[in-house]
Amino acid sequence: MRNRPDVDVKPYVQHHPVFGYAYRPGACLTLPTPANNEYTIRVNAQGIRSDREFTHRPRPGVFRVLVVGDSVAAGQYCANHERFTEQLEAKQANLEVINLALEGTGTDQQLLIFKEAIRRFDFDLLLLCPYIENIRRNLADYRVATEIKTGRRVLTPKPRFVLSDGQLELRNVPVPDHRPAEDEADADQLGRSNHASTRQRLRARANRVLEMLRLKRWAYRLLPHEPFPEYRQPAGAAWRLMEALIREFIVLADGRPVVIAPQVYHAYLELRLARNDLRRFATLTEPGRVWCIDITPHLRRLTPTQRRDCYWSDDCHLTPYGHRVAADALHQELRAIDVLPLGPSDTSSEGWPISSEVGNTNSTSEFAKPTAKAMGHPTPGNGTPGPSGSRDGVPDLTPAEVVCP
Repeated sequence: MRNRPDVDVKPYVQHHPVFGYAYRPGACLTLPTPANNEYTIRVNAQGIRSDREFTHRPRPGVFRVLVVGDSVAAGQYCANHERFTEQLEAKQANLEVINLALEGTGTDQQLLIFKEAIRRFDFDLLLLCPYIENIRRNLADYRVATEIKTGRRVLTPKPRFVLSDGQLELRNVPVPDHRPAEDEADADQLGRSNHASTRQRLRARANRVLEMLRLKRWAYRLLPHEPFPEYRQPAGAAWRLMEALIREFIVLADGRPVVIAPQVYHAYLELRLARNDLRRFATLTEPGRVWCIDITPHLRRLTPTQRRDCYWSDDCHLTPYGHRVAADALHQELRAIDVLPLGPSDTSSEGWPISSEVGNTNSTSEFAKPTAKAMGHPTPGNGTPGPSGSRDGVPDLTPAEVVCP
């Protein structure tokens, strides 16, 4: 599954010396979706994608959730109110969700964003939504992006952590603002980016041919495929770095509950793909404190047409419909492990046709069992990963502004 290079080049971000880039406070633009319609993105004065501002502490009686992730959690191609975070918030009157997700980021950048956010916002629960590809993004010093002014592909520098004697050491900060052109970058720069090698491009092309011929489904029935073999290697550098980053999130949460909810893409719903990522993340669970949940069983219970409707055509991001399904599934999983407060339920699955299927909480994930068992709660559901090749790059600025109501 690929992203559309001609749709959204992110004119609503600006350079940031620590994160690499960030949402531009006050940005408000109407942009195209992969379906050739439009959505409006708004960023508040605090630099958060939201239609409202947030106070340091939530209102009395309100339970606040911070969500951290990349473009899947950020709601690429969806308006703010269509995202699973806003949909989740609407399910309980005493719930407030702040979506800190930023498109194109690795878990390393998200950790830096979270560190800065907890100085500004008190919270009750951290919902960490790592996109499966982040295990590779964390190792990169650059990410390939498309420049707005020129349309050329450039290498966008980013911060990066390395492990030194088992400790996280931050490098490449302040992040330089210079972005070398991809076709002019030297071999060292390309080697430290997510630039696709000739071998990777040929493999991606072969995968698309197999997909068109509908041979993938039959091939993977014989042998489950692992798109991200880094998760098979607990002693490998990629997983050790990811593990250290997640553990730092847990430390910074300072005793508050942390829920890890890996993000998926459509192929994991349709094909027999390995889930070593869930096994790895499950090793980080702690009874009564850290959980790993998975929403893909909820999506798999949909009809084939409904599953396809959860994602944009030829793209790895959720549609507004997919966000509603994800919100319903997340709400059930979070209630199942008893990390949300009791409160009035405002909405269920109104407006979409599968509440009876997605409403089934009798899922049996082996990956979530260690924590759920220790807590004495029902076991949350099991799930699936995401693609390599995302086009979550960072563009140059100078957007065409629109007047937002």
